[in-house]
Amino acid sequence: MAYRTLGWTLLLASLLGLAGAGCNKETPVNSGEFEIQLLLPETTDNSDYKEKGPDDHWVFTRPTQLSVGGKDIDEVSERKRTLQVEPEKGKRSVTVVYSYWPKSYTNRVRTKVVALEMGKRVEADLSKEDPVNPDKIFPVYYPTPHSLLKPMCEMGKVGKNDIVSRISPPRKASASTSVKS
Repeated sequence: MAYRTLGWTLLLASLLGLAGAGCNKETPVNSGEFEIQLLLPETTDNSDYKEKGPDDHWVFTRPTQLSVGGKDIDEVSERKRTLQVEPEKGKRSVTVVYSYWPKSYTNRVRTKVVALEMGKRVEADLSKEDPVNPDKIFPVYYPTPHSLLKPMCEMGKVGKNDIVSRISPPRKASASTSVKS
C-alpha cells in the first residue's frame, strides 16, 4: 500500500513539474516592475521666469521638463532619482526626454533610449550627451539694454554713414537710436 501511495505521489509531482516547465515564469512586460535610476544634468532654476505673451499677459516660459516613455514626470530639483516605469506593450525600452536650462539663455533637450531589465534597477546617465541622439539646443534671444547701445556703437566706431542691421526681433531700443545721437 505504501508503494502505491508513493507511486501516485511521484507521478503527480512529475506531471505538475512538466506542466510548469512550459509556462513563462517571467512577469509580463507591463507589470510596472521596471526601475530606472536617472542622473540628470545641472540646470538653472527658471521656474519663475516670465515673459509677455502675444496678448500682453505674463506667462511662465522656461520650465524644466522630464518625460519617460511619453509620460510627463513631476519636476523636482533632485539630479538623481529613481522611477518605476512601464514601457509600451511588448517593448523593453523607454525614451527619456529632459528639457533643461544649463544657462538661463539656452534650452537644451536631451534624449536617451534606455533598455530595461526585468527585476533590475537600470541606470541612465543623462549628464552627458548621447552620441546616438544629439542634443537639440534652443538659444533664447536677450535684447541688448538701451543703456549699452551708445557705448557699443562708439566702441565699433559706427558713424552716421554706416549701415546698422538688426538680426534680432524688433525692439523699441535699437542701434539706429544710438547712431542718430
